[in-house]
Amino acid sequence: CRDVLEAAGAGNIVSLVSAAEAEIHSDKLIPVALIVTEIISNALEHGFAGRANGTIRVDLTTNGTENILTIADDGNGLPADFSLEEKGGMGLRIVRSLAEQIDGRFAMEENNGGTTCRLTFQAASLAA
Repeated sequence: CRDVLEAAGAGNIVSLVSAAEAEIHSDKLIPVALIVTEIISNALEHGFAGRANGTIRVDLTTNGTENILTIADDGNGLPADFSLEEKGGMGLRIVRSLAEQIDGRFAMEENNGGTTCRLTFQAASLAA
């Protein structure tokens, strides 16, 4: 997160990251990292456009055999007519494709004026 914010020159945006101990299969690490990078880039480009500052929260939790990655911002939120399938640009198409690649589910929703993105995917088996 810090690298993306620094590369974008977004010193006015705070990133808060928390992660539970989680098992992630090695073949999912790069797609998950690319998804995080794209969502943060989207938040900077769209969510914080015209704003002096903001916060992005990245949380990784587990629920049984699933990992849940949540990225939420307190930015401008989604347009009223937004549909992930119909309105998503190239970046969101890439995110959806990467989520499918790791057999994950990706969703976006409004959250009190900001946006929450959620990626749910299988945790790595300890026996694998």
